[in-house]
Amino acid sequence: MAAVFLVTAAVFYHQSVKFLDIRYARQPLSAAHPWGFAADYLQLVLTAAPFFLMANSLGSEVTHAVGYLWFFPSYMSLLSFGLVLLVVSEIRHSKTVRERLLKEQIAPEEVRREGLLRAYWMVMNGAILLILLTSFWIASRGGTCPARPSSGALPRFLYCFGGVALARDYLDFRWAWPFLYPVSSENAAARMKWPMTKMMAATSHSRWIAVGIALVVADTLMLFAIQFWDFNYWTAVCR
Repeated sequence: MAAVFLVTAAVFYHQSVKFLDIRYARQPLSAAHPWGFAADYLQLVLTAAPFFLMANSLGSEVTHAVGYLWFFPSYMSLLSFGLVLLVVSEIRHSKTVRERLLKEQIAPEEVRREGLLRAYWMVMNGAILLILLTSFWIASRGGTCPARPSSGALPRFLYCFGGVALARDYLDFRWAWPFLYPVSSENAAARMKWPMTKMMAATSHSRWIAVGIALVVADTLMLFAIQFWDFNYWTAVCR
């Protein structure tokens, strides 16, 4: 769980820094206006806010009482809140990009990076969230606590959670690399993997955005099925 926290925090930090670089520094996608920059910066702060909950849920007084019960929903809030902000960002910035294309006659490849990344992050994070929520729901049937296995039992769910979370970090860092970091065109082409290759070949990423939104709906249904907000119930089950 500590590895999940540290690796995920590092990936989110680096991706956030590069987001501001791409939007406002090298080949900027937006003119730098104070309120627009403040909104983008606030979005990054809100994206990172769940790390505060994750850090506190790893405290010994919490884990001794309920295991890693509250670390898991804190991680879920990180992905869930990130998905909501991605949808907001897509609505907010898609019009800006189209207007700049028409005004400055810029090649679409130069400005599609951000839209493609948003679409990829929505699909990838939505799928990972659905896998983890479904796994927790299955493991918790019968009134058991997956985040705190009984004494002597193998913590299968925690191993599954850790493996999937670290795999998500790899999918994030590796697949987004040619879009976020300075690489030659040849190197970038060599690093492009599916589904990025398919997304780049498409004339629009709206289909992938639709898939991401469908996954968000499925994630919401699973959240309602698990009901993490019933603190009394889950605290009692995991004590």
